[in-house]
Amino acid sequence: MAHLKKEDFRMAQDLLKKAEMYAEKANPRIRAITYNNFACLFRKTQKIRTAIQYLEKALDIEYQCLINPPEE
Repeated sequence: MAHLKKEDFRMAQDLLKKAEMYAEKANPRIRAITYNNFACLFRKTQKIRTAIQYLEKALDIEYQCLINPPEE
């Protein structure tokens, strides 16, 4: 997120793509956080519809975690 604050959007997106790959095998909440970070990136770059799509993905995961908490 430091790159997002510096408005280095390309690097932020590259790092988020890597985080998304690692998050697939991690705790679902990590994946939700990653999707939320993608939403922040797309909001900042004026891609509002894409940002909303990522927020919806994050919300779905968070909701599933409330219903069926992941084992830690």
